[in-house]
Amino acid sequence: VQVIVLNANMRCQECRERVSKVLSKMDNLLDYVVDVIQGKVTVRGSVDPKKKMKRMLSQKEGKNK
Repeated sequence: VQVIVLNANMRCQECRERVSKVLSKMDNLLDYVVDVIQGKVTVRGSVDPKKKMKRMLSQKEGKNK
C-alpha cells in the first residue's frame, strides 16, 4: 500500500468534485482526500502514480481550459 500526495491546481468545489469522481472509479484505492484549500490530493492504495494519478490530474485540468 502506498500513500501519494500530489499538488493539484484546484480553485473551487467543482474541481474537487471532478477529481473525486475520477478517483472513485479507480481500482485499488483504499481511500483519498481532495483538499482544495491546500491544493493537494492524497491517495492511499496500490496505484502507479506516474501513470494513473498524472492522467487523472491532466483530465481534471483539461476541464478548466
